[in-house]
Amino acid sequence: MLLPIGIEYGYQRTPYATLGLIGACTMIFGLQLVLPESAFAELMCFPDTFKPWQWITAVFLHGGILHLVGNMVFLWVYGRYVEERLGPWRFLAAYLGLGVVASWAFIGANLGDPIPAVGASGAISGLMGLVLAVAASAKVDTVLIWGYLVRRFEIHAGFLLGFWVLEQLFMAAIGVDGVAISAHLGGFAAGFGLGLLLRHESLRGSAWYLDAGKANRESARMTSDAELWGEVASYHRHERTQQRKPPMLVEKDPYEEELLKRWNDR
Repeated sequence: MLLPIGIEYGYQRTPYATLGLIGACTMIFGLQLVLPESAFAELMCFPDTFKPWQWITAVFLHGGILHLVGNMVFLWVYGRYVEERLGPWRFLAAYLGLGVVASWAFIGANLGDPIPAVGASGAISGLMGLVLAVAASAKVDTVLIWGYLVRRFEIHAGFLLGFWVLEQLFMAAIGVDGVAISAHLGGFAAGFGLGLLLRHESLRGSAWYLDAGKANRESARMTSDAELWGEVASYHRHERTQQRKPPMLVEKDPYEEELLKRWNDR
């Protein structure tokens, strides 16, 4: 088993949204342990009924402790990375939207079936697809568990996620029961498509834009340094222009104040 435990990046935000989702799933699972299953029946995703709220509520339910823990580990790894780059509100919008698409994929593949699906794995698979689209070269800190063998190493996200997709396709081919593979693959495909959209040049400069060149810590640091020194050079050019003016025309400079504020924020 390959277990991701972190993606290399220059994190600066506290991932409140990711932690909130983990907390919500854990709290709801605690309620599942003490309340009868019938109390949650209307919240599961049933392919034989049309109840749109189930497309989202099912994402917060889990079928057991291992199901919950596994999903929360993956949510922490991939959710934290996406939230760092998108910000908490855009991340939440993307996560819930991907969860809805994953539910649609499950319903479409099992139309009329009375057996429901629960779990965050469809939405998390969407985050994984998004990471593949925008950060295939990012290094993922990974643990290999094979019997008594435990090894920790780094691997590019593209290789790890490619292996995960092959694993899902293999399980679908042999007909593994009890796993909503259609939700996994549907969510992953939606996330990959969203990632391609968010890295498109037409969004450059917007809050939704995800630059594939800032996939990891080193590239993010180099880009930040280049932007900083570009601003320094721009400031000195502006300063020379100001010095050419007669003294009575040189006033409080809003450009200088804005640059100083941005440098202090760094």
